[in-house]
Amino acid sequence: MKKYLFLPVLVCAVSNLYAQRCYTDEMMEKVRREHPEVIQVEAAINEQMKQGLKAIDMRQYAAKGTNATSLPVDSSTFVYDIPIVVHVIHDYQASDYLTDDAIINAVKEWNQVYAAENSDTADVIKPFKPYIGNARIKLHLATKDPNGNPTKGITHRQSYLASIAGNQAKYDQWPNNAYLNIWFVNSFLGAPAGLQGLLAYATFPATSQIPSQAPYDGVISKALAIVFDRTINHEVGHFFNLQHTWGNTEVATACGDDEVDDTPPTKGHTSCSFANLYDTNCATGYVKQYQVDSIGPPPNYEVFSDAKDTLIDYPDTVNTQNIMDYSGCSLMFTKGQVYRMHQTLNLDVANRNHLWDPLNLAATGALLPMQDLAPIPDFSVEKGKVTGVPPSERTYFTCANNSAMQFSFVNRSWNDTITSVKMTFSNGASQPSVTLSGAGLSSTVNNTFSEPGWVTVGMEVLGNGANATTPVSSSTQAVYVADGDHPTVVDPQVAQYFMDFRADQTANWPIFNYYNNEFKWELDDAHGFLDHSCIRYSGFDNRPFPANAVGTPGGDYDDFFSPAFDLTAMSSGDCNLNFMSTGTFRTGNPADMKDSLIISYSTDCGRNWQTLKGITKHELGNNGTLTIAYAPLTYDEWALHSIDLPAAARTNKTFFRFRYKPGVDGNQTGTGNNFYLDRI
Repeated sequence: MKKYLFLPVLVCAVSNLYAQRCYTDEMMEKVRREHPEVIQVEAAINEQMKQGLKAIDMRQYAAKGTNATSLPVDSSTFVYDIPIVVHVIHDYQASDYLTDDAIINAVKEWNQVYAAENSDTADVIKPFKPYIGNARIKLHLATKDPNGNPTKGITHRQSYLASIAGNQAKYDQWPNNAYLNIWFVNSFLGAPAGLQGLLAYATFPATSQIPSQAPYDGVISKALAIVFDRTINHEVGHFFNLQHTWGNTEVATACGDDEVDDTPPTKGHTSCSFANLYDTNCATGYVKQYQVDSIGPPPNYEVFSDAKDTLIDYPDTVNTQNIMDYSGCSLMFTKGQVYRMHQTLNLDVANRNHLWDPLNLAATGALLPMQDLAPIPDFSVEKGKVTGVPPSERTYFTCANNSAMQFSFVNRSWNDTITSVKMTFSNGASQPSVTLSGAGLSSTVNNTFSEPGWVTVGMEVLGNGANATTPVSSSTQAVYVADGDHPTVVDPQVAQYFMDFRADQTANWPIFNYYNNEFKWELDDAHGFLDHSCIRYSGFDNRPFPANAVGTPGGDYDDFFSPAFDLTAMSSGDCNLNFMSTGTFRTGNPADMKDSLIISYSTDCGRNWQTLKGITKHELGNNGTLTIAYAPLTYDEWALHSIDLPAAARTNKTFFRFRYKPGVDGNQTGTGNNFYLDRI
């Protein structure tokens, strides 16, 4: 096993990764089923490649036997420079949060492989040493973004899709004809079905020509695989039109071919055993004959002007160490694969030829040195540990003077080499000001709070360059501290309590849009039940294409919380939580009506929550189906909900949480609509 493949955070995951796989073929087959027109695009690409390969004399590059000690020199020194942008889609987990330094170092490793400068080519078995190809492809992190602004070619976005990734997690794509987009995520557990367990996948060139598929063009991979067994080199190989060495069928099932002559037919392999390295099952007697002015079906369409008949005897051993295999010992591309990638890079059908165009290289700043940019302040926060075991969910809600629940803040600033971070905390924080530097930059800052209201976290971040003396500052509301010491007393003998969500009522009803997206709770001053005011979950997706091609609501959740209530006056007898609601779905299929409203209560300041009721389907969408954004027009559209409160909820300090979870159909399209709630 090759030591250089692993960052420290990867060691524990290595044993699992070899069993996982690329999903490029399956994704391409899905595109063919849903967009048959892509087959014509593939045919056009293959025709262009056929015409281009006519000029290549394979005799110059194929070994005249496995004992050859030297080969004709390929005098071409042209390097294909490719601008790239790396998108880190994360949820602040160790398995998905990549630092800028990790990405910059990974790009260097990827480029070593494309230049055939990886030292372990020395381990290539003897039959294939003459076939090691230098791709002369160099990936460059862009120094200019699509608007011409300076960048390091790296973006960061927090998302619930980091752990249920698929095409929908491909946020923030930069123009795919100008940049190779590479996304890193935590895991593939979401749609489309079948992505469980995979390592990465890419798009073939033809896919980018289908307008609905263009927003997905590029490579997406688990963050843990950033330098694992040449995963990214493998996927970028697909991006440049390389197939798996066994073709586009399932690995290790039948002998297959990848339309490249110097990669002998193979079934493919999922391990690097001695038997697999010297497997001859599909390659015994493998030769290729090239004839003048004779064009046959791929891969035998090469034409040479100075020979009537040329027979090349390729190795009878399969190329198990090929980067496009699954063997786990990925060491090399062949010369034939290099030619195929170069042909793809000269195609206008799939716009790959524009990536390395000099005008595009200037526009993206690909060949310019990386600039010294100002740091971007950022931090993460988790509900603190009480017994040493993390809670089951992230939350940012607590009570003042609640020493039993502390919050853990971690500096996540990026875009520069950070030298110092000063963090300040409002609301009577137990640590109101902390300065981090050196090895302590990633230290956890634990805090409790004594004053109610929104906690503001201030950051002053120093970098090591132009911002070495002037810090970059930010201020963010991060945690809500409820007033648990002064609950609202509810006694029906004195007065009932009503929340109508008027502006003068909602100061102590915090709303959380955890992932800062379009799907969220928000106050509405136009569609209330008795007056104009209510609270609305915005579930109708108004985003235009291509923005709506990513960021499915599936997996998201958003909360709003009540203040503390003293319900002890109703410790016996009837005690109900009542409210009005109205909503619709965009689908008439009950199986796709997956939105839900979950009402819970807490008697320990949000440390634990107990579910009172979940409202779904027609009870949630009580007004049927509507394919445009829903807004109620009459009182008759509203429905009453009355939830009996158990004795355990009738305390002197009871909070309520209203959580909305949007649902999606099989295509990961949101099926809900706007939902309105009022008169609690």
